[in-house]
Amino acid sequence: MLSTTSVVALAVALLITALIVVDVSCYFVNACGLTMCISVHVCGRQAAADAAAAKPASDKDTDDPER
Repeated sequence: MLSTTSVVALAVALLITALIVVDVSCYFVNACGLTMCISVHVCGRQAAADAAAAKPASDKDTDDPER
């Protein structure tokens, strides 16, 4: 049988693992979360809002009617 301490430690480890999985999935899908915050402020990665503003205009935004 597991002691109470072992059960609590296992529950905490599972909770932390679940939180990390959710945060990393948010980082890749929505460009948000703690991982994104760390990558922007510590590693110097460009934030998602800044990256969207830096993209060139799409073909729909041009004034050329033949496109």
